[in-house]
Amino acid sequence: MVARDVMLTDLISLHGDGTVRQAIGLMLSEKIREIPVVDDQQHLVGTVRDDGLVSLAMPSYSEMLVDMSYIPDDFEPFERRLRSSADLPINAVMRQDFITVSEDTSVI
Repeated sequence: MVARDVMLTDLISLHGDGTVRQAIGLMLSEKIREIPVVDDQQHLVGTVRDDGLVSLAMPSYSEMLVDMSYIPDDFEPFERRLRSSADLPINAVMRQDFITVSEDTSVI
């Protein structure tokens, strides 16, 4: 059995200049956790995962060291941070450290 036998081919993808808002919308509507990011020739250039998008709403480690009040009583500060990131292009937040294999690679 090779990769071709088990791979999906009808993937939902985003172009690198798509936005965080578009990625979140696709993930929610399609009930998926990761989206391939492609270039103009439909070549894979990265991926965006839900946990990567969630991290946009979280304070950085240095922010936590300076101000321990980052743990709010409600989610408003997290929502505000995520809203401010909504128009960022996906290529600014996508992961580029992925592994690919050819269609003829053994599944084992």
